Amino acid sequence: MINAYCEGFGFQSWIFRFVSILGERYTNGHVFDFYKQLKRDPTKLRVLATARQRKSYLYIQDCVDAMLMAMDKTADKVNVFNLGLMATA
Repeated sequence: MINAYCEGFGFQSWIFRFVSILGERYTNGHVFDFYKQLKRDPTKLRVLATARQRKSYLYIQDCVDAMLMAMDKTADKVNVFNLGLMATA
């Protein structure tokens, strides 16, 4: 639908697929919980996992920079990007 709309009305589009985004205002989730634990006791970190989980993260400013660069450097009607590495379990 996006491709048809861009062709029909002369628009250009960018579609982004994001990994988990982190930044200074991040206030929930397991990374934030780890931070709070380590702040209380830097010698101990309790992790509830099997050690086989994988997850990718991207810092917010890097995400914004990547989006702006993609928009500046592409000329196709429809541009699709994965931002960050997609981890598999």
